[in-house]
Amino acid sequence: MKFLKTVIIALALVFGAASTATAEYLPNAKSQAEQVDSLDLMVKYLGEESYIPSRLELRQISPDPVADLVEIASGRYKTQLRNRAVQSLALYRSDERAVQTVEAMLEKFKPGDALLPGVIVAYAQMTGEEGVEKIEKFADHKRQDVRMATVVALGRFGGMSGYELLGQLAETEEHPVIKQRIENYVR
Repeated sequence: MKFLKTVIIALALVFGAASTATAEYLPNAKSQAEQVDSLDLMVKYLGEESYIPSRLELRQISPDPVADLVEIASGRYKTQLRNRAVQSLALYRSDERAVQTVEAMLEKFKPGDALLPGVIVAYAQMTGEEGVEKIEKFADHKRQDVRMATVVALGRFGGMSGYELLGQLAETEEHPVIKQRIENYVR
């Protein structure tokens, strides 16, 4: 009987210690805010990495990654950093703040804005086939990078509507590289 009590107590201690260790996996908002400003961390992280981080990685940096990403994407940061923030916002298609930010950016761009291709792809990733109507207008844009981004967005995320539009674009696109990309999607 004493042996059984000892085993039960030992198991309780082991499992108690394990559950405490796993509780510290992600920081809570209060402790994170006390340590370092999450916006500064997010700017530093997006500026150093060469890939788009996962939602888990972003959550480890900030208690509210969407708020920080919206701030960076909409702020006065370098284009490359803003582009990475927009691409990261596409991971949060269920968050209305992310969708509204990317949609507003898509609607307000001037023709020469360097961020436009990334916003087109991010918007398509967030909205799928429902977003085809809004990005369709960029299919005949004068800039090749914008047209290519539109083709990629339609091909990857546009569903059947995107496929049909790409079929029409295959007949009208004149740039050989863009035309080849269209043909890769509609084969």
